[in-house]
Amino acid sequence: MKIFLDTNVLLDWILARDHSFGKEATIILKNAEVGNYRLFVSSGSLYTLAYVIEKSVKNSAETKRIMSRILAFLEVANCKKEFFEKACISNFEDLEDAFQYFTALSIAKIDYFITANKKDFNQAEKFPVLNPKEFLDFTQKTY
Repeated sequence: MKIFLDTNVLLDWILARDHSFGKEATIILKNAEVGNYRLFVSSGSLYTLAYVIEKSVKNSAETKRIMSRILAFLEVANCKKEFFEKACISNFEDLEDAFQYFTALSIAKIDYFITANKKDFNQAEKFPVLNPKEFLDFTQKTY
């Protein structure tokens, strides 16, 4: 199963945000780590994640160790200039969300796009957009 994760899901996981989807994000990422899902992210998400980890642990070596562990089971979607150009002329209100969407579209046969801000992806037509809880509820019924 191919899944694209929005940056906010990674942040929910790394920051253990219980007010959002921290627990659900942890379950999704643990499943990817053992090979149950193929998780894709944009390179922009990794920049943000590295920045947040660095600010949190304040140790460059530890940040690199954590990022290396994450990169062992996340796949980075190929970002191209055209994705950013499409985002700039799209109907998305949030430009960063548009970047994520057009990057996700480049992945052949993506099954799901998971985000904590589902309402920002109303115009997504090529794949289902779910929040982490909805995704887990759905997949637990189908496995």
